[in-house]
Amino acid sequence: MNENLAVKQRFAGALQRLDGDFELLCEMAAVTLPDCPDVLARIQNDLDADDSAKAASSLHKLKGMLSTYETDGVVIEIQEMLAMARRGNLEELKVLFAKELPRIEALIQEIQVLCDHANSNA
Repeated sequence: MNENLAVKQRFAGALQRLDGDFELLCEMAAVTLPDCPDVLARIQNDLDADDSAKAASSLHKLKGMLSTYETDGVVIEIQEMLAMARRGNLEELKVLFAKELPRIEALIQEIQVLCDHANSNA
């Protein structure tokens, strides 16, 4: 299967929201992706510091970054983590973040394919 076709199928919802503009989606990935590791590290630092307000802010940023590409799946879990942070449920939040981190990282790796496509066309 053509790599572009597989990527387009994976991000069909995002493409629909962007009126099918694959190049725009790739360009957005190139802008978004470099910030993801820092945001994930910030969330972990906020949790380690037991700072629910900062964790909420960082989770909100992550949700905004990733919801461009996916509106269900792990993004729903990030929304739940955001609600936990806002309620101050840090222990539950720490458990859920640790559980969902591999799925978040997997989505980021899938977005990397878009970023690679944008960079190869630059």
